Amino acid sequence: MDGIYVGDKFRKFNFSSLPNLVKSMFLEYWTSREHPSTNSNYLTDHFPLFLTNLTQLESFYIYQNLICGPIPKELGNFKNLQILDLRHNKLTGSIPSLWAFNQLISISEIRFEKNLSHLFLDSNHINSSIPLEIGNMKNGQIPSTLANCSLLNSLSLSHNYLTGTIPSGIRDLSLLIYVNLSYNNLTGNIPLFLINIAQFNLSYNSLEGQIPYIFQNYAFERFFGNKDLCGDIKGFAHCPPTSQTMLQVAILVPFIIFFALLLIGYIFHSRCQVKKTKSETRSAKNGDMFSIWNYDGKIAYEEIIKVTKDFNIRYCIGTGSYSSIYKAQLPSGKVVALKKLHRLEVKDPTFDMSFKNEVKIDVNRTSTSKYCETSWLLLA
Repeated sequence: MDGIYVGDKFRKFNFSSLPNLVKSMFLEYWTSREHPSTNSNYLTDHFPLFLTNLTQLESFYIYQNLICGPIPKELGNFKNLQILDLRHNKLTGSIPSLWAFNQLISISEIRFEKNLSHLFLDSNHINSSIPLEIGNMKNGQIPSTLANCSLLNSLSLSHNYLTGTIPSGIRDLSLLIYVNLSYNNLTGNIPLFLINIAQFNLSYNSLEGQIPYIFQNYAFERFFGNKDLCGDIKGFAHCPPTSQTMLQVAILVPFIIFFALLLIGYIFHSRCQVKKTKSETRSAKNGDMFSIWNYDGKIAYEEIIKVTKDFNIRYCIGTGSYSSIYKAQLPSGKVVALKKLHRLEVKDPTFDMSFKNEVKIDVNRTSTSKYCETSWLLLA
């Protein structure tokens, strides 16, 4: 069949019943048809411009054909168009800018007067971007089939009433460098895959949750207007602890305290062991000060000087006319009283005799030492 001619009264026709239709269709007077479908008929040649006379058209399906050439700007005549399906053709060139659709645009708002709710252009040879500020999808969700547009490099759906979440299929558009989803009603969290897109705008939506840390250096204007967003970005409040975070803290804190106490106990025990070892080493070196057979007066005196800090007054527990008595704890742990003669009494022979007599009397209960050059000590 080379073509068909249909008047303006024709209402129903299924082009799929004409699989061998390969040339243009003559539908110049077909002005009342609202839902024509020419899918899967292997139509060839350029886009049939005479179809643009269907001014009342609401949906137009011409997918899975062999239509080639650019998308004509005359599509702007479809002022009531809601669905345009051009999938699986051989269309080339650029998608017409919105200014070309001068009958479909409200200049003050830059959007279609009638709501083109679906625009299917995948599996063609489009080499340009979807025009910026496209106002074609006035409600509903961003279709997941958008991921099929593998050559897409720019996507702008701002100033609409789109709902739902940002479709994960966008991550598969490796050529996408510009995304503008501002001024919609998108919900959910900000997906991490947006890091791969050079420019994106999510402002004035209903997004929620924490702004991912990887976006902390981005301009806050990209996220502004989402009242339920939080994060470490200028203009946003810090995120409160989540219930999961608090649960983790409640679990970790007791473990941290337990291990901290174990560590403190280990350190304390280690220090006690070191101190005990040093004391035992010193005792082994100095001998028992109270043992007659294992006694070194010089070493003992050095220890006494050390533990009393050279007979500091704070260790003095009594003072008489001939001597002062000091209390000291030896490295072995023993507490002793030390009688230190005043310097003048050391040289007095009379006192020397008196001291020796005192030693003889107390020999069964005391030990003594005499440091000949400086002073006499009585250890009790």
